[in-house]
Formats: sequence, C-alpha cells, structure tokens
Amino acid sequence: LPMQNTVREHASSSFSAVACQGCHMPAVDGPSGRKHRSHDFSVMSDKDMIRSAATARALRSGSRAITVSISAAGAGHSFPTGDMFRRLEVRAEAVDADGLVIARAAPVHLARVFGDHTRPEDGAVRRVELADTRIPPPGAGPAREVELELGVDTRGLSVRWTLAYQRMDHAMAASFGVEQARDEIEVVSGVIEPVEELKK
Repeated sequence: LPMQNTVREHASSSFSAVACQGCHMPAVDGPSGRKHRSHDFSVMSDKDMIRSAATARALRSGSRAITVSISAAGAGHSFPTGDMFRRLEVRAEAVDADGLVIARAAPVHLARVFGDHTRPEDGAVRRVELADTRIPPPGAGPAREVELELGVDTRGLSVRWTLAYQRMDHAMAASFGVEQARDEIEVVSGVIEPVEELKK
C-alpha cells in the first residue's frame, strides 16, 4: 500500500487541471536573463508556499473551549502531503491581561496514522493506514474542525491559537536532533479577544 498518495490527492482536487510544475517549478530568471522553470522543487524552504496551503479561523465554543476551522486553500492536494510523518499541530492557550498563560489546551494533530497488519495466512507484515485527519484537497471535502478544550472559564481571557506545520512528531524530532520549535512553520495564528458574556 502506498505511503504517499499525492498524485491521487491532486487528481481529486479542484486543482487537477493544474500540473504539479505549475506551483512547484515556478518561472525564474536564468543566468542569461531568460526565464526558465526552477528545478529546486522546494517546499520546506518555501515558508510562503506552506502558509498558502490552508486558511483557518477560530471561535469560542462555550466558555472553556474554542473551535478552529481549517480549510484547504492554495495546495492542490491534502495538507500536509508527501512523507508519512508530516503533520499539523493545532494548539491554544488562554492568557490574562498581563500576558500570563493561565491554561493550555492539549494540542491536536492532523496527520495520517499507520499501523502494522499481520496477514493470518502467511504471517507477512504490512503497514496500513488506520486514519487520516489531514486537510482534504480543495474541492474534495469540507473544512476540518478541531475543538481545543482549555479547562478553565476563558471569558475574561484572551485565547491565542496557532496552526503549525511539522515534519515529524516530537519524539522523532528529538531522535534526529531536530529542535521542533525552530523547525516547524507557523501556517496561521490568531487571538480571540476576551468577552463578558457568550451569546446564547
């Protein structure tokens, strides 16, 4: 079974008529001044491309939680795609007027989850996809909604939220000597201002 399925994701998106090269091989100036297609095929080094892949907005969900709604935007495939370890982390924290963090929600990760399956007939082990919570390609599914529970009444507090792109989980990053906080890319973030009363 494929560990990466970007071509099929692209075919199911509203960008299916746009070749991969249209986004990943932009026209650049050559040494002679003539335009040509870049062969860098860069993604991680192009933070603007990562940030253009999705949009997000957040609203209060009662007094103790927020809901972050994430939609596909500029990527012509699921987000993230490619390597099976890539993921999005959605996180939030409630802060008081002095900027002191009062509470943090447990982060939610949007990614593919794999597991090993043993065939009973011959004992062969194969890796299979158990779940896929990534952002679906544009035109291929609704926005992904994530609820973050802060555990305290946040009506008088600001809530800061972030959607971050990560190449791997924290344990794997540590095993490779990668500093996750410096390696990740912030896709979008925002602040929900304090309120006195929630609308019913």
